[in-house]
Amino acid sequence: MRSADGRVCPIQVVRDPRVRTIVLLAPATPWYMAAGALVEVNLPILLWTGDRDEHCPPFHAQIVERGVRDARCIERHRVEGDGHFAFQSPFPAAMVSPTFPPSQDPPGFDRAAFQSVLCAEILSVLQRTLRRSIAGPRSRRNSQTAGCYRSGASANWMFTGADSPDKRGAAT
Repeated sequence: MRSADGRVCPIQVVRDPRVRTIVLLAPATPWYMAAGALVEVNLPILLWTGDRDEHCPPFHAQIVERGVRDARCIERHRVEGDGHFAFQSPFPAAMVSPTFPPSQDPPGFDRAAFQSVLCAEILSVLQRTLRRSIAGPRSRRNSQTAGCYRSGASANWMFTGADSPDKRGAAT
């Protein structure tokens, strides 16, 4: 946000305790480039990008990775062969047209097949991370001091001050 004289002004953000996990799909993030813009974000983040995304190139994800307090909270997936719109559900055949860019994918990319993988991974991450929010009063009591970090190459989620959901496998 800019003031009338063009100065960058921070936007006051109030943390909502109901938000327990962030899922970012091809995020457009340049407005978070200012130093400290994301430093208060201390939640698990599932971040998906495509290697053929012309609208949100890799530096958009890097803004998030460099901006949050602890990048180990980020589980990043880079999808080979997909463009920006691959994260949207496939369109009905009547809407698929070269004149409608959201309906188009790079040659050889199977959006429908990718969607099943994407949805399963999002569900898995939400089930693991939201387990804390349904654990009862103990989780709510600790929510202000809870933080997350990932442990090395094993990519295990570790939570402080809250229940510990586990994560299988390594991030891609």
